[in-house]
Amino acid sequence: MGPEPVVIYDNTATYLHNGMQLLSPIKPNSAEVGDEVRLAGTAREVVELKLRFWSQGTTTATFEARIRFHSIDYDKTTPGPAVVKDGKITGYDLTPPPGPAFYEGPLLKDMKIVPGMNEYSFTIPHVKVPDRFVWTIQAYNGKGFDGVAGPAYYDKPTVGSSDDFFWHSDGGSPWIAYSWGAAPVANLGARILAVEGGGQEKKGNPVIPPASLLR
Repeated sequence: MGPEPVVIYDNTATYLHNGMQLLSPIKPNSAEVGDEVRLAGTAREVVELKLRFWSQGTTTATFEARIRFHSIDYDKTTPGPAVVKDGKITGYDLTPPPGPAFYEGPLLKDMKIVPGMNEYSFTIPHVKVPDRFVWTIQAYNGKGFDGVAGPAYYDKPTVGSSDDFFWHSDGGSPWIAYSWGAAPVANLGARILAVEGGGQEKKGNPVIPPASLLR
């Protein structure tokens, strides 16, 4: 048996009763969206990513999805977290955007989403990650949606940390950081598990990870 996985990032404790609109009845294919995270501990071979999705629909719908991990492009900067003064957004802090994907998972088919909160568990093939990186999800071929659905907003992380914004790239467009100055906090519900080890970064996994629903 290998080492026991440990939680190196966890933002699933406090749901903000809101979420981003990733899929809808008129939008069966989504942009690539995700959260920049700073990890706790020393384990850096990621073996599992758990994501929380919310659905305002009234029926069970299906979609396909792909997970990616991106490095940070420290040679560039772009507007990131909102700066708030006296309750108003006065500007945005500059932050480095996502760089190339160093891990791209398989296209996961027949993923189901039910009304309310859903949790998906993605098996990651011992992908070595840096202390700070961006995980993303992109959805395709949504069917059966009668309301909007997407990643749920949670804050604050109980393990690791994440600033008040998420990343968005539509059709390969430049990355945009979305932030509303904590109204709501733009952090996405996720948990990351990893093991200690000296593995290599991997580009994909031929095995389709399971997806479990939290009802």
